[in-house]
Amino acid sequence: MYSYKGKYMLTANFRRDGSSKFGPGKKWGNFPSVSVAWRISEEPFLKSMEKIDNLKLRSSYGIVGNDGPIQPYAYLTGYAPGTNYAFGTTSWATGVTLRNFNNPDLTWETVKQFDIGADLGLFKSKLEISADFYDKRTEDMLVNLPLPGSSGSASTIARNAGAILNSGFEFAATVHHNVSDLNIGFTVSLATLHNEVLDIYGGNAITAGAVEFGNATRTEVGHPIGAFYGYKTLGVFADQAAIDAYTFTNSAGVVSKIQPGAKPGDIKFADLGSANGGAPDGKIDANDRYYMGSPIPDLTYSFNLNLDYKGFDLSLFMQGVQGNEIYAELVAWTQGMHNNFNVSTAALDRWTPTNTITNVPRAVRNDPNGNIMKISDRYIKDGAYFRLKNISLGYTIPKKWGNALHISNVRVYVTGRNLITFTKYPFYDPEIGSNAINTGGSVNTSRGIDNGYYPQPRTFISGIQVDF
Repeated sequence: MYSYKGKYMLTANFRRDGSSKFGPGKKWGNFPSVSVAWRISEEPFLKSMEKIDNLKLRSSYGIVGNDGPIQPYAYLTGYAPGTNYAFGTTSWATGVTLRNFNNPDLTWETVKQFDIGADLGLFKSKLEISADFYDKRTEDMLVNLPLPGSSGSASTIARNAGAILNSGFEFAATVHHNVSDLNIGFTVSLATLHNEVLDIYGGNAITAGAVEFGNATRTEVGHPIGAFYGYKTLGVFADQAAIDAYTFTNSAGVVSKIQPGAKPGDIKFADLGSANGGAPDGKIDANDRYYMGSPIPDLTYSFNLNLDYKGFDLSLFMQGVQGNEIYAELVAWTQGMHNNFNVSTAALDRWTPTNTITNVPRAVRNDPNGNIMKISDRYIKDGAYFRLKNISLGYTIPKKWGNALHISNVRVYVTGRNLITFTKYPFYDPEIGSNAINTGGSVNTSRGIDNGYYPQPRTFISGIQVDF
C-alpha cells in the first residue's frame, strides 16, 4: 500500500492458492489485484471550494480463484459401493460403480473484475454520493456435467465449462441533515445488471428449470443465464374461421393451414422459424421457440429513511426490481382444466361458444393442441415490484423518568414488515428466488420459476426495550 500526501493511493495484492481438488500441475493458481485512487479534493485548485468536502476517483482490477462448486479430489475417478452385479440368472455379487469420471485438466475457476468509480462529499458531508461501473467476467467455470447412459454409469464429470459476463452501474446517495430537533437520514441505492453467457463447453445450450411439462429455461451463448425459452402465443382462436385464415404459402404457391388440428378455443402459436434459416415454415414445432425473458432484474433499487425527533424515531425501508420476468407455473395449475385439481375463478373466463373473446383456452381432455403442455409466453409474467419492506416507529422515554428505578433507557416500538407491495404479478409473491432442487438445475439456471412459493407474511411486532 502506498499513499502520497493523501492524494495519490496505490494498493497491490498478490496471492497464490493451492487446492487438492485439482491434480498435478493444476493445483496452484496465481491471483493478483491492483487499485489506484486520486483524491482530487486535496489538490490546491479544489481546496478553495468549501462546498466540496471530498472528491475521489478510483479504479481497480483483480483476479480471484474459486474451487467451491466441486468436491475434493474431483480430478480423480470416484467409486460408489452397493451396486449388485448379476452372474447368470440367479447369482448376484456386491460390487462398485463409477461415481464420477476423472479429469486431470481440471483447474481453477477465475473471476476477473474491473471497476471504475467516484466518491463525492458535499456541504460538510451532508450529501455523499458514490457511483461505479463494473465489468465482472467469470471464466473456466466449474460445473458437474452429466454423462450419457452409454458411459456405463449415471455419473458426472467436473469440467471447466464456460464463461459469464456481469456488468453494470451502481449508484448510492445519502443525505444527512438536521433541522432544529429533527435529524434526517435518507439513502437511495440503484444497481443495473447486464448478464450474458460468453462461452459454454462444447457450444451446446443447457436446458434446465424443470416444470410440469418440460424445461422452462435455456442457457446459451449470447443470452442471459437461465433465460426462459418457449413458444410465442397470439391469443386464442375465436372460431373456425380464424383457424382457416391462419395459413402459410410456400415457395411453390401452395397454401396450407399452420395449425390444421386446432379447434375453436385453442391457443394460436406463432410460426417464428425453421431450423435451416429462421424463416417461417408453415408448421409449429420446436424450432419456433424463442427467448421469452429473463429472471434477472435489469434494475434493483432501494430507499432507506431514518427520522429522529425529540425521542421519536422512524425508520422506513423500501425496495424493488425492474426488468425481470417470472415463469408462473401456477397458470397451468389454476387455469389448466387438464386434471382433477381445483382451478381458480380465471377458468370461468375460458373459451366457450358464447365467450369467444378471451385469453383462457377451452376446457378439453388430453390437451391435443398443447394449450397447457407447450411451454409458452402464456406463463411469463412481469416480475417487477416495489415493496414497503419494513417500517418501525419508536419512542424513547426521557431518561429522568427512569432514574429513580435505575433504568438507563426505555423504548417502546411497533414494527411492520411486508406491508404494501405494488406489482402487476397476479399470484402470491413476486419476490421469489430459485428452487433448484425441484426444477432440475443449478440455482442460476432455475431461478424465477413460481411453482407455488409460500408468500412472505405481513407481520406486525410491538415491544418494549429496557436497558438497566
